[in-house]
Amino acid sequence: MGPNIEAGIRILREPDVRRLTGVSRGTRWRWEKDGEFPQRVRLGKNIIGWREHEILQWIQSMPRV
Repeated sequence: MGPNIEAGIRILREPDVRRLTGVSRGTRWRWEKDGEFPQRVRLGKNIIGWREHEILQWIQSMPRV
């Protein structure tokens, strides 16, 4: 049985999330751990991703500088 991913939800992999957010993997990991960044989705034993709509919402919520 495959991963339990909702139908119609687009999953972004690491390079896409890095490109969209401009934030390093380590920083995002700390923010995720602290509840300040969307939680990753496990796609396989060594594969993770993030729900695109959650990343886009997070980007929209960031203050503009």
